[in-house]
Amino acid sequence: MMMLNPPVPVMTRSEHEGRRKMERNVTEFPHLFFGPYIGEFGHEILNSGLVRKLAHSYQHVTVCSRAANEALYADFADKFVAHDIVCCGCCHGATPKTRPIPEALDAWRPTGDDTRIVAPTPVDTAYGVKTIRNWAEYITYGKVRPEYVGAIVIHARARPYTPARNWPLAQWHKFTRWLFSEGHCERVICIGTPEHALTVEGALDMRHAPLSEQMDVLRSARCAIGPSSGPMHLASLCRCPHLVWCGGEVSERTKTAGLYRHGWNPHDTFVRAFDCANWQPSFEAVVKQARAFLSEVPA
Repeated sequence: MMMLNPPVPVMTRSEHEGRRKMERNVTEFPHLFFGPYIGEFGHEILNSGLVRKLAHSYQHVTVCSRAANEALYADFADKFVAHDIVCCGCCHGATPKTRPIPEALDAWRPTGDDTRIVAPTPVDTAYGVKTIRNWAEYITYGKVRPEYVGAIVIHARARPYTPARNWPLAQWHKFTRWLFSEGHCERVICIGTPEHALTVEGALDMRHAPLSEQMDVLRSARCAIGPSSGPMHLASLCRCPHLVWCGGEVSERTKTAGLYRHGWNPHDTFVRAFDCANWQPSFEAVVKQARAFLSEVPA
């Protein structure tokens, strides 16, 4: 049985006052400029909902981010500016050496008294249950395409700056063979980017596909499976059921798993999130979780 999420929390008086102050401020400027965004992809996905909500109060909206992420803002941004700022884009373990200097960011921002600039930081995490439910606005990304219906999507994370979170490729090969042998799907699709994700034997490699097409894959697929990552957040906003595992210290992984189920899930997409030590679940543990998860997700 799919469990319902807990009731949406109610904003406090101070939160209401802060929102009213924000709405008063935005009416003074006809233009909104958001960026340049250099943080983690998962954070950007969630923060895009805050920008979408703000956009209603402006005549013109410009977003500045990585070229590959334009599809996140296509429904409300009048203009998209692709920056070429070099940054690791990570929230954990980032240092001053891996972040651009403030002047490099300012060079991309407009000048003028008619523009309000929302300048996110490299570690911008301005979201939570209350923020997502009350202060942000999310759409369902992607469209259903027959050629992807019924597929199981895998994000075989392979980020270089936190390699301990990457599940070994040999395990992914073994897991994909299990999916086929058990008859859980006829097609497995790998998403992500070639630089930060792997492809698995027997799978359709779509890591080179534009983000808009990967959104269609997730919107159409039976489900997505992988460790905590930006594409797992994207799966939630594409209403794609997903199985995700979290690691780290006990308190961190328990908190993260809970956020996947409730706080980071504005569409109430079905998700099964489980904890594991040091981001490295055994093959048997993933199969056990996948078998239970797939029994609740229609083929």
